[in-house]
Amino acid sequence: MADTDSQVASLGKDRAARFQLMLEDLYTGAASRDVYTEEIGMEMQHVTGKKHDLIIHCGAEPEEMEKIRNGRPAKSNNRIRIGYPGTIISEDTFARFMEALKLLPAEIKERMEVHLFGSHSYRKRPWYDPDLIVEHGYLPDDELDRRYRECNWGLAIMALDESNPRYNKFSFPCKFARALSSGLPVLCVAHPESTLARFALKYQFSPVMSRRDTESMARELFRVFNQEQNPHEVSSEILECVETYFNAQKNREALFRIFRTNIATED
Repeated sequence: MADTDSQVASLGKDRAARFQLMLEDLYTGAASRDVYTEEIGMEMQHVTGKKHDLIIHCGAEPEEMEKIRNGRPAKSNNRIRIGYPGTIISEDTFARFMEALKLLPAEIKERMEVHLFGSHSYRKRPWYDPDLIVEHGYLPDDELDRRYRECNWGLAIMALDESNPRYNKFSFPCKFARALSSGLPVLCVAHPESTLARFALKYQFSPVMSRRDTESMARELFRVFNQEQNPHEVSSEILECVETYFNAQKNREALFRIFRTNIATED
């Protein structure tokens, strides 16, 4: 959506509103329509009267799915590594997450590592803790994939409050799909009515932290980190989810079928 808070902040309210109207006009006149989430599809149908043809999330490529089928490699030590690739969109939520980690008992906190992958550095942020955070900076794809797969958890974050309501309501973080493509379960921190929370709550591999106070979040994290995971069950559930919603090859095939149908109709 062109009128989420981040777009309004960068474009200005009036320009963002014009961009949104342009988007709706293009959507209305298109021969076919794909959307990023079911929620966007429903909203665009309400606004334009046009139903979407496809929902296409970020997807896992065939070679990534094969790695999921082969299972996650055994971790060689007792560390709890949480990986986050890319830009931190909701820094307030991320800061609360870091504060919650600091409230965990020493026997867990001393094992924690939060691995940040990307070209942005957050060392000057007040929430940055060098005892917990490892910044990798920009890495080539193969090296990023290798290091990220060494983590125990992926991390997906959206705002815990209503500060960016249209983003929470319609968007969906690629971090979630990225973690699943790497065979990782996902820690989700998000408002309970966000797209991320509603989707993640369907699965055991993606616990959701929705409370804003850090003590409650810390208690939820303590419960998660003390649960025994069966790696085979986790991989099986992740693979089922990826096959259903995040299969890049199936998405391409479905999109190409629509293109061919449109071409045949025009002929």
